[in-house]
Amino acid sequence: MDYKEIADQIIITIGGQDNVKYVTHCVTRLRFVLKNKNLVNQDKINEIDGVLGSTFGAGQFQIIMGKNLSATFTQVVKNYNFEVAEIIDEILDEDIKEKDDSPIWKRGIKNIFNFLSACVTPMIPGLTVAGLIKVFLVLTSLAWPEIVDNQTYLVINGIVNTSFYFMPVFVAYGAAIRLGSTPIYSMIVACLLIHPDIIGMLSAEEPLKILGFTAYSASYASSFLPAILSTVAVANIEKLLNKYLPGMFKGIFVGGLTLVLASLLTLTVLGPIGFFAGEYFINFLVWMQSTIGPFALGALGGVLPFVIMSGMHTVFGPVMMQSIASLGYEGFLRPTQFVHNVAEGGACFGVALKTKNPELRSQAISSGVGAISRGIRAGYLRNQSASKKANVWCYGWWCSWRLYCWIFWSKGICLW
Repeated sequence: MDYKEIADQIIITIGGQDNVKYVTHCVTRLRFVLKNKNLVNQDKINEIDGVLGSTFGAGQFQIIMGKNLSATFTQVVKNYNFEVAEIIDEILDEDIKEKDDSPIWKRGIKNIFNFLSACVTPMIPGLTVAGLIKVFLVLTSLAWPEIVDNQTYLVINGIVNTSFYFMPVFVAYGAAIRLGSTPIYSMIVACLLIHPDIIGMLSAEEPLKILGFTAYSASYASSFLPAILSTVAVANIEKLLNKYLPGMFKGIFVGGLTLVLASLLTLTVLGPIGFFAGEYFINFLVWMQSTIGPFALGALGGVLPFVIMSGMHTVFGPVMMQSIASLGYEGFLRPTQFVHNVAEGGACFGVALKTKNPELRSQAISSGVGAISRGIRAGYLRNQSASKKANVWCYGWWCSWRLYCWIFWSKGICLW
């Protein structure tokens, strides 16, 4: 396969080199931030050899490459003078002016999910690595129980805990990039929520008073909504100060006033709002699981393929982490995703058995192994299911509904 030719065809069909602002990639997708997405010929892109599909999402044009991703990305970077973005979804698609005739509530939901996805995507690699290390530590401790007292083991375990404890800081960074504000201001305010001295004052018997307002005692570690709200405050305060302060005072007062005002507002208003919203949402998930579990979870499994194809599944990560922090387990999203991966892999192997196309068979087997062993789902969803929507609904609803409802839900299997 000529990856240079593939790269050249992709660049031509997305509007040429001058239409690209940034390029990056995830596990399976080549991601472009474009100046004008109307120049993209999506039908021709989908016909390029090695391309499994394409979609617009989170301000990016995403090309599903599967196993061909690494070699194609190398050729794109090598032969074109593109700036490579290290962080996925951190650039606003600000130059695209497209009329959206969908209802206001649909646009609102879409914008919220795009924003949340952009906020959490930068930290996903870190949380993924931390999770893999945690699995290794757990397996090691089962085989060798005495190792839990080993100092090296404790240090490595501390690395894992750090990745989750400081989640508000990571979320604040992603949100600041998305909103176009100064990331360090948002990160400092997020750090304030988990600072030991502040935690001590919040948990003291005497309530913490700030300018006459009582700061509610809450645990903000491993949470993400308070950090998002605080970053929104930082972005708006910084914008207002830059707009109204004279130029000679901006360098002196903008940063300091932004930090002070946003911090006070976060501790007294936004932090508690985010904390309670997160807690109520987690309690709502628990209620659904305990009362209408089979129906709710089967429905989630049915729509999950389309959530993944839109790229919005990254929003689930912080929700699962907050559930674990609040309840000690997560029994709704992750088990459903696990069953979804297995069902998807099985459908993929079914395609491999039935098809007479050698290339499709190879791609189906590769996608099936990736879905079951590593949870890489985009390749299959774009390559097999997008053109066979009945297949998506079949494995999504049937397998997730039956298998999850009667095994996972009945046995109470959770992520700990």
